[in-house]
Amino acid sequence: MAHKLRKSRKQSSAISLLRKGGRNNLRRVTEKYDPLDDVIGETARSLGIKIDKIWKAAIRANLQVTLRHGAFVAAFALDDEAEPAPVFVP
Repeated sequence: MAHKLRKSRKQSSAISLLRKGGRNNLRRVTEKYDPLDDVIGETARSLGIKIDKIWKAAIRANLQVTLRHGAFVAAFALDDEAEPAPVFVP
């Protein structure tokens, strides 16, 4: 039995974009969008620094861990009578 290979919609759109605009258009279709990339970019712009593309994955991973830890702390239920602990001064 002969099976015809069918291209998925994503593959065919990627191929057409590659033909039209080169690798930059193809990269936009094949990479996953992560909203943290926008946060990283805007934060870098507001601080006036440039982030090398090599570091973006590490920064994104660090930010994901930080946000996950923050969500864990925020989800911890406290009693209404709970007060802050005293500051230890040696």
